[in-house]
Amino acid sequence: MPELPEVETIRAFLDERVRGKTITAVEIGLPRLIKNTTADRFAAALTGQTLEGVERRGKYLFVRCRGPWSFLVHLRMTGSLLYEEKPGQYAGRAIHLIFTLSEGRLLYRDIRTLGCLWLVPSEGATGVKGYDNLGPDAISPDFTTDRLYDLLKGCRRPVK
Repeated sequence: MPELPEVETIRAFLDERVRGKTITAVEIGLPRLIKNTTADRFAAALTGQTLEGVERRGKYLFVRCRGPWSFLVHLRMTGSLLYEEKPGQYAGRAIHLIFTLSEGRLLYRDIRTLGCLWLVPSEGATGVKGYDNLGPDAISPDFTTDRLYDLLKGCRRPVK
């Protein structure tokens, strides 16, 4: 499973490459990976959207678009998001979603198909239970020892 630092590395890599590009087509090979809508609605809502960037919160990647819809990805154990400059660069099995961009392609690859994708509003609450109620980010500059102390000072449970 990608751990938090790996997810942040993926975010930074993708953000640099996809920012400002437009999704021209979405191909979904495994519709069950889309958790909160149909594959057709997911593809229709995102086609034509310009990518503003990739954000991370916990182990979720939020691919933010300029329009009303964006998408959220959780890689789970074996998922990965890849940027492909030339089609065929990552040819092979386990590519389940292809976002064709104005330049290049964004691919979702997952060997064990445990990952999840959600169509979410670009602004406000996402409606994704595990995402909307996440606590403070462990690698955020705002998460200091003083902040941790404040969070734990009233707690009587053992720290493991």
